Amino acid sequence: MNMHTPWGRSQTHKKIADGIYSHSTASHGGFELSTNRYLEFKKIFPDFKPYAGDYWFEEDCDWAFVTIAFPQFFSNQDIYNAIRMTNYKSSGLHVPDAFWASELGIECKLHSDIFKETISDKWEVGSMSCGHNIKGWAVSISRNNERKTINLKDYPTQQFYSDNELESLAF
Repeated sequence: MNMHTPWGRSQTHKKIADGIYSHSTASHGGFELSTNRYLEFKKIFPDFKPYAGDYWFEEDCDWAFVTIAFPQFFSNQDIYNAIRMTNYKSSGLHVPDAFWASELGIECKLHSDIFKETISDKWEVGSMSCGHNIKGWAVSISRNNERKTINLKDYPTQQFYSDNELESLAF
């Protein structure tokens, strides 16, 4: 469905759940909540003001609040990333401490912890570049406190990779 969003005409429109939609445009995107879902959201986060205006949650930061407000519709990895996003104080986002003590906050942390156990030995993809003097993609990866840059044949399509997966993708 091609519709107007705060970021321009929607190129893709995906229903996540009743009243929760994901949009992408040529330049940006995010979530749209229906009136009923937005009212539910405001009961959980009454002081939160979406950057793009009521009902719209942009993809850089605001998306994380939709994910933790409605965790039943998102993967453990999505919840893990949402919690990480809302913990970055420099982003200007803040989840009230009372939320984390609530049943919903505890549920979110549980889903995040379950996912975290599956990636403890994996590398996380960071920044990437390609250019004239680079063969394939130069990819910064990190695991625990270790960081390095490796060259991959193709653009990485996952957030996390095992050693074996990276070995098969490297030059």
